Amino acid sequence: MGQLQQTMDKIKSRRDELRQKRRDIDEIMTELDNVEETCLTRLAEIGVGT
Repeated sequence: MGQLQQTMDKIKSRRDELRQKRRDIDEIMTELDNVEETCLTRLAEIGVGT
């Protein structure tokens, strides 16, 4: 039974790690979206790409 509990603990730990990585990736993607939007706005202001 101890081996099964260890396996379950490892599964939970790995899932927690992956969930944190997903949150980190989502946060970075949002930041990139914001920077991209700022760049596109600035490019439009200076007449590039229109």
